[in-house]
Amino acid sequence: MISELRYYLYSIKKNFINSSELRMSFNFSIISMVLNNFSFVFIWYLFSQKVGEINGWGFNEILALQGYVGLIYGICYLFFGGFTTLGESISNGSFDKFLLTPKFILNRISTSYFQTTSIGDVLQGVICLLIFAYITNPSLTQIFLMLLVIILSSIIYISFQLFLSALSFYFPESLNIIDDIDSIYNTASMYPGGAFEGFLRFFFIFIIPSLLIGTIPVEVVKYMKPDMVALLVAMSVFWFLFSYKFFMNGVKNYESSNTYTFGK
Repeated sequence: MISELRYYLYSIKKNFINSSELRMSFNFSIISMVLNNFSFVFIWYLFSQKVGEINGWGFNEILALQGYVGLIYGICYLFFGGFTTLGESISNGSFDKFLLTPKFILNRISTSYFQTTSIGDVLQGVICLLIFAYITNPSLTQIFLMLLVIILSSIIYISFQLFLSALSFYFPESLNIIDDIDSIYNTASMYPGGAFEGFLRFFFIFIIPSLLIGTIPVEVVKYMKPDMVALLVAMSVFWFLFSYKFFMNGVKNYESSNTYTFGK
């Protein structure tokens, strides 16, 4: 276990070092992503000023939503980016290289892809949440809940990405389907929770868990209802165990493409 952790941390460190070799490009990609994300936040600000609240969702809630979503996206693509490109590796045969390593396979996969712009997502997410905290002056309990939901929602998002990519084990021509589902997931997660009611709310919580990385975390902190916390805990456990089992079963039945690929 210790050796696996050391390997993971070493790989993350190397990803950062390699990406920052071209310093100007590295800095520009981060800054441009922060500006891009905040332009979206500004659009929501103008919208909220014009339209007002949507079923109890004003700009403060939208600001927190954008903070959670940006931070969780960034965490996934920085530290578990390989899960998002796994489907392509399975389809083109480069997955074979992961089977030849003595390291735990998910450890090897998770650090196989690194997206520099995700640092910008993390920065934008942290800034939005800090501004939200400054505006709303949360209690200690709410601050604890803010940290807790970041952990739980990150587990859900990372696990769902692993599940999506693992579909390629079962459906060889599934890349377009994976991209479509991922697009639906990401799009729905960016919109205020007040826009989702009835069947839509159920669908985007229990089928495609988009609301679990933005809307539900905001509601957990705002209302501090134990049942919402329990929902996040239960869904994080479910998606973690389900995606892991789904992936390992796919590996067990995977047939090598006999494609020789080397390196990371």
